[in-house]
Amino acid sequence: MSSRTESSLLKRTMQVLLALAMALYFAPGLLLTPQKAWADPSIVGDTATVNNLADLQTAINDPSVRTIIVSRTISIASGEIDGQGKTIQVPEPYADPSGVCPSTGFGDSSNWNVFTVGTTATVTLKNMTIFGGYVNEYSAGGVIVESGTLQAENVTIARSYRGLYIGASAKASLTNCNIVRNVCEYGGGVLCYGGTLVMDSCSLSENRSTSMGGGAIDVKVGGGFHANNTVIANNCSSEIGGAVNVYKSNVYLMNCTVTG
Repeated sequence: MSSRTESSLLKRTMQVLLALAMALYFAPGLLLTPQKAWADPSIVGDTATVNNLADLQTAINDPSVRTIIVSRTISIASGEIDGQGKTIQVPEPYADPSGVCPSTGFGDSSNWNVFTVGTTATVTLKNMTIFGGYVNEYSAGGVIVESGTLQAENVTIARSYRGLYIGASAKASLTNCNIVRNVCEYGGGVLCYGGTLVMDSCSLSENRSTSMGGGAIDVKVGGGFHANNTVIANNCSSEIGGAVNVYKSNVYLMNCTVTG
């Protein structure tokens, strides 16, 4: 009896060892391959949803993706992002395609912006369209540059609660860019609050301020606005400076058109 029990136990042990050996042979990846600690972009059709810089870059490099939705602000510490002609936006941009504010207030818009340039960072954005959201009147729905440096080329910023904010020690240089159909209480397209903005071969068009000055751009507190070969057209303000409002700051325009 004891001999049969020991034989049975030995047989079962051998079966378990054989099964384990087969598992290790046929599926080594189950034990040896580390699993990814992050989620890939969520892609539905030609639209990807991302919440960090790494997934944003993955979505940009995916040829099937045309529109990228950011579910939180993408903060950039340094480097270059080439959007490859794609649209990068919050889920619900502040203004509709014609530039009209939401009828029932800020609650209809995503309450974060698309990009924030990190403190002391130097960042390049190129070849993209940015549809911004809403943050607050002292910020921007599209791109915020508090104290770093932004270089942008072939970028359109539209449908945001202010397109671009440039803080006191920040610098922004834009080439072949369009800031269009943004709206805010003041500085509908751009608020340059002590920083410096340089625009070359750009356009500021159809932006609006709803309660104070600077439909296209408001330049305040020792800020600087330098524009060359730039069109500032069809902007409006409910108070002063339908195109540009300047307060204790400097503006230099060369070979520019200001109309409408």
